[in-house]
Amino acid sequence: MIEFRNNKYRARFYAGRGLKKESKSFETKQEAESWLKTKDAQKTLGLLDAKFKEILFNDLVKEWYETEVKFRLLKSTQRDYKSICNRYFFPYLRTLVLSQIKASDCDKVYKNILNQNLSAKTINKAIVLLKQIFNFAVKRDLLLKSPARHLNTHKVTQSQDSYLNHAEINLLLKKVKNEWFYGVILMALNTGMRLGEIAGLQWDMVDFERRTIHVVRNQTKDGLNDFTKTNIKRSIPMNDPLIQFLLSHKKSRLMAKYVFIDPTGKNVSPDHFTNRHFRPLVNGTIVAKYRFHDLRHTFASHFMMNGGSLYDLQKFLGHTKMEMTSRYAHLCPDYLHDKIQIINFS
Repeated sequence: MIEFRNNKYRARFYAGRGLKKESKSFETKQEAESWLKTKDAQKTLGLLDAKFKEILFNDLVKEWYETEVKFRLLKSTQRDYKSICNRYFFPYLRTLVLSQIKASDCDKVYKNILNQNLSAKTINKAIVLLKQIFNFAVKRDLLLKSPARHLNTHKVTQSQDSYLNHAEINLLLKKVKNEWFYGVILMALNTGMRLGEIAGLQWDMVDFERRTIHVVRNQTKDGLNDFTKTNIKRSIPMNDPLIQFLLSHKKSRLMAKYVFIDPTGKNVSPDHFTNRHFRPLVNGTIVAKYRFHDLRHTFASHFMMNGGSLYDLQKFLGHTKMEMTSRYAHLCPDYLHDKIQIINFS
């Protein structure tokens, strides 16, 4: 029912016995009708009970975290998500009733994020996370529509991936030859594995007979996880130099569970590895500008420059989407020449 009083349209809604009558005023009749349609839809879905009306945003985040985050993602990612919620979402949404959160409330969160002088990548991470939380509510029939669905992410300028040339690779291997983490560097250059995957590599995942490394674990500062960063288990073939090194390396590590250990006998910690070990070694050289992660880019870049396929590279790197791998496509000398052959008029 809609009434026009005091230059406003007042909509009244009655869901049935045991539920309170609701009314709300709007500037236009169209807004009033839209509100009534939403209430009717909520009634049809059985969402108008007391429990539904009392759910706060804080309660939603708790349920989302327990269901979607706590046992599925790395602890570092969990901490990151908690920080984003505490810093950007909760100051504006924590105590709001879920069903009453409007797009304007999400706009306040959005403006707060923009005012923090953050990078486009960090801004996008927060926006996507807010949308994920509300989409979780929609999937659980706690909301009909996400009040954050209108928020747009920012365009991120892709930085050029840095990779070492042959001279720089040779210099790096020469510098690290007598260091305890020489094998870590060699493994990264020849497989493109992430540091956490190398640190978590155990001998049971090195198959010399099939010349293959099975990447199934990931080491973080919080401990060893039985899954990789992208939750994709994969197998990477070993080339001759890597096999020869690992066979020799294993003879001196017969009692070690992990492939690589530090001088104290502990497995390698990926925490601050670049600053503590990698950078001090290369400071003052032409490779001082690189990070350890650039060895992964080096593997991918040289793989493509030597005629490798994007499909194979995606499998080796463990990318979930081909878009991630495609940034190396321009490095393949024959890539565009091969593609143009699909058009051949004569």
